Amino acid sequence: MFQPPSSPLAHHHSTRRYSVSDDDNQLDEVLPSSTPPRLVSSNTNNASMTAAAVTPETVIVVMGESEDDDKSVALEEEDLPPKSLKQDHNTNRGGNNNNDRHIFVTLYIMMFLALGGLTFASTRYIQAKLASNGNGNSGVASSMGGSDDVTAFNRDNIAFKTQLEAVLSDVVRSSDLLQVTSPQARAVEWLVFQDRMLTMEDLNTEENNGGDPFKVYQRYALMVLYFATSGQLWEEIPWTDNTMVHTCDFVGVDCDEKRQVVILNLYLRKLRGRIPDDLGLLTQLTSLTLNSNLLEGDIPTFLFDKLTNLESLDLSQNEFSSTLNPSISKLTNLKYLLLDQLTGLTGTLPESLKTLSNLQLLRLEQSQMKAPIFDFVPHWPKLETLDLKQSLFTGTIPTSIAEWENLKFLNMMNSRINATNLPSEIGLMSNLVEFQVWSTTADGGTIPTELGNCNQLEVLSIQGSNFVGQIPSELGRLTKLYLLLLEGSLTGTVPSELGLLTNLNYLSLALNNIVGQLPEELGNVKQLARLQVHYTDLTGSIPSGVCNDSIDITRSCSITKCDCCRNPCHKN
Repeated sequence: MFQPPSSPLAHHHSTRRYSVSDDDNQLDEVLPSSTPPRLVSSNTNNASMTAAAVTPETVIVVMGESEDDDKSVALEEEDLPPKSLKQDHNTNRGGNNNNDRHIFVTLYIMMFLALGGLTFASTRYIQAKLASNGNGNSGVASSMGGSDDVTAFNRDNIAFKTQLEAVLSDVVRSSDLLQVTSPQARAVEWLVFQDRMLTMEDLNTEENNGGDPFKVYQRYALMVLYFATSGQLWEEIPWTDNTMVHTCDFVGVDCDEKRQVVILNLYLRKLRGRIPDDLGLLTQLTSLTLNSNLLEGDIPTFLFDKLTNLESLDLSQNEFSSTLNPSISKLTNLKYLLLDQLTGLTGTLPESLKTLSNLQLLRLEQSQMKAPIFDFVPHWPKLETLDLKQSLFTGTIPTSIAEWENLKFLNMMNSRINATNLPSEIGLMSNLVEFQVWSTTADGGTIPTELGNCNQLEVLSIQGSNFVGQIPSELGRLTKLYLLLLEGSLTGTVPSELGLLTNLNYLSLALNNIVGQLPEELGNVKQLARLQVHYTDLTGSIPSGVCNDSIDITRSCSITKCDCCRNPCHKN
């Protein structure tokens, strides 16, 4: 008697398919919508059948799976119609109908075999990708045959999280990681269950065994910053989407050749809240820009204690409310310090700031801190820019200003700096490009003629109701001037030498007691776009050479003739 062999589909039921759940990134078992039929043979000795006797009536469709993979469901003997090998082909029960049925069954089985194989291959591929990208394994995370597969995948995540927390334990407070809603805990959860860039090998604490803890610290620190400062509200940089993006390719991040984060620029990104201490893990950072955000609280001391490689620090236009910690002196490499428009930053400018001998730029606009600022400047021999606009700093411009040979930009507009007498030594500042002072405390101060020696000047603004004297004709030597504002209580006439300032774009002589007419030589200043001579005692006309289609002129009504004036005149 012929015993039919087990069908190739006899083990199909042991194949499982998995998909990734949207909720927790775990593998969930997904049963196929239909399970292919399989042929099973009887295990009883009393039942037998011939090859020719296998018909569609003998095909049993098994849905689900048997309790024992090594056994198959036996056909009941009475279900098999008795047939003989010698039965005539032409009988009414045989013939061509049976042959057609055999072909149909064969095609039916082949079709489901193909579908099963395709599904199997797709599932293997998906698992392999998840395993290699998510758990640090180079191959398929688990075999495709049993209920332990899901457990194995979960165990990898748990092991990864355990190892990650172990790596961070030396640099992060454990209490932060235990608070499930803390930025630190949220960063860990993202790294474990969403991120696909860190591997188990990266968590190896031995560098010679492939470990790269610094790579872990960088990614972790940036994600803590993201969650701590309402990253979901950041402007156009959703870092949580960077699951397949290297840390160095995050928006706002730049790295060196060793793939270490050295620049972090989050200017005007709507950060809010407090800067987390974890940012101190970016120890190779040389430039940190957090300008124009909504950051609050104290300026954290870790910025000074841990980020000692910083060369540029910009915390301007935020809502910090504290004093400047003296530990800022630890930033010995600092070249650029920008703390402007921090109206909540009060107290005294720390003396330790004098130790920053590499400082090249210091911006303290609208600062509420106090100090005799010019006592600090000699300690910054490389200083090029000093912005004290609208600040509370006090002091008098010393004669030693001539020794500030690298200073290019000095802005003291509307500050409490005493500019009673601008020292003549200012004329020795050969590198000076911008000089702005607006003093209401000057008492009879004059404009030194030596300013005419500062031939690199492009911006000169001297304003204040108590400046007296005449406009120095020596200013005509400042041929690079773009802006000239001389407003106060100046007297005399307008020197014709101002006509030599051919690059001048903006000239204001308003609010002075000057008399006479504007010199015709001003017509040589072809770049002039704005002229202000209102609230003066000037008379006559605007020189015809000054007029053009685009110039904006504001004048006193005592200047009676102007062919290009569109604005009404001002009565004194």
